[in-house]
Amino acid sequence: MQPAQAERHASKAKAKAHATSKVRKVSKKKDNKVPVAAADSPRPKAKAAAKAKGRAKASAARPNRGGEAVVDENLRSQEQIDTLIGFATEIGDDWDSVTNAAFKAVVRSKVSNLSLSRLNIYWARTTAGAHVFELSKDMHHFSFNSSHACAPYRVAVAAKCAELAALGLEANLPGYEGDGQEIMKLKYNGGIALSQLAADVD
Repeated sequence: MQPAQAERHASKAKAKAHATSKVRKVSKKKDNKVPVAAADSPRPKAKAAAKAKGRAKASAARPNRGGEAVVDENLRSQEQIDTLIGFATEIGDDWDSVTNAAFKAVVRSKVSNLSLSRLNIYWARTTAGAHVFELSKDMHHFSFNSSHACAPYRVAVAAKCAELAALGLEANLPGYEGDGQEIMKLKYNGGIALSQLAADVD
C-alpha cells in the first residue's frame, strides 16, 4: 500500500471511530434522559365538586342551633314566677341606667342579708351570681340577656334568682348544689317572668 492510500485509509478509520463514539454517547444520553413533560407535569387534582357535595350533606344533617329550647313544664312554678315578677316591679323600670348608685342601692336594699354567701351583681352585664365564701367562687350565675325585657328588670330577676339560690345553698336544700333541679327551675321561671314583664310593657 502506498503512503497516500495508507493515509486516506487511516483518516477514514479515524472518522468512522469518531462517528461510532458520537452515536454511543447520544444513545447513552437518550437512555438516561427523563422526559421533561413527565417530570414537570403536576399531579391531577382531586375533583372539588365531589368534596363540596360531601360537605353539603354533612351540613344538612346538623341540628338547628338557633332553634327554641324545649319547654319542660315540670320546671314551671307559678309561685316562683310571681315572686320574680313582684320583685322586678317593685324595683321598677323607670331608671336611666342600671349602673348608677341610686339603682344599685335600691336593689341591694330589697335582697336578703346572707351569712355564708353574698350576691355578686354584675350591673353593666345585667347578670348576677351567688358567691359562696367557703368555696371563694360564684356557685351559680344567672343571665337573661336574651330577653326583650328592659335592663332594670333583667338585673332585678337575675339578682332575685341569685338570692334564692344562695338561700337554698345556705340551708343545704337539695337541688341547689351544682346545676341541680332547683337551679334549672330558677333559670326557667326567670325567663318566663321576664317574658311576661316585657309583654306588659309592650
